[in-house]
Amino acid sequence: MRIMRVHRLLSVAIVLFLIIPILTGCEAFFAPVSDSVAPLEADSPARPMVRIAACFSAEGLAQDLMRVYRGNHPKVGLSLEVMSSRQAIALVKAGACDLALVVGDEGQARAGGVDADQFDVRLVAVDALAVIVHPLRCLQGLSLGDLEQLYSGYTLDWAELNESPGQPTLICREAGALLREALQEAILSGQSVTSAARVAPDDRGAKEIVSMDPLALAVIPATLLDASVCAVPLDGVAPTAAAFKRGTYALGYELLSVTSTDPSEETQALADLLFSATGQQLVEAHYGAEQTP
Repeated sequence: MRIMRVHRLLSVAIVLFLIIPILTGCEAFFAPVSDSVAPLEADSPARPMVRIAACFSAEGLAQDLMRVYRGNHPKVGLSLEVMSSRQAIALVKAGACDLALVVGDEGQARAGGVDADQFDVRLVAVDALAVIVHPLRCLQGLSLGDLEQLYSGYTLDWAELNESPGQPTLICREAGALLREALQEAILSGQSVTSAARVAPDDRGAKEIVSMDPLALAVIPATLLDASVCAVPLDGVAPTAAAFKRGTYALGYELLSVTSTDPSEETQALADLLFSATGQQLVEAHYGAEQTP
């Protein structure tokens, strides 16, 4: 019995201990949370972003440009997507990209719907288009006529060009790709390449196919050349941007920047960097000296 009384007394004491502070201090107990904690800081403004779309041959330049820009504008976010030139132009037109680096000339860009009233198109660089083969078939050279015969489908065996025999595996970009159009205009008078040509998904894909096939031949931007393939002189001239600018090398293309005519402050700063002395040093590192007028 004594033990039960003790338990009752303890239970009553505990209940009183919990209830009395609440009853006597209910106002403080039910005080608003905002009074007992530090107020939240106001939301910070959204971080400004600049979205860049670059064709495959301009990826290296775009990455270098972003690296320098980040050093000058650490609070601005940057994004880069690498794609075909036509895709990049479509993104700019749709407002889903702020600056695009694309292959072509201003006429092609305007023909693709880049309105002069809405978009600023500027020449960034020129580059050669390099004819490439597998290192085991490192040709001493081809003529523009040889290339025409190959891509039109008339040359069916390497032996016809005094090379080791085998049917040439011709690689080209998809129909509508700006580099394919440049190639067709330069060597086929605007006619399409042979239907026997194998279509590569992009310029790097074309290079990869050639690097694995001793019978293959492709044409890619000279900026993508490396030891995995062999560049073939065309009419005795090596594929360099300088040779194309001089007019001694037949195949090349222009690299353009496309931005809105009313860009954001951050986008304008990126475009200004591209065409500044610092930006031109980056261009020269990828395409050779004296790229822009």
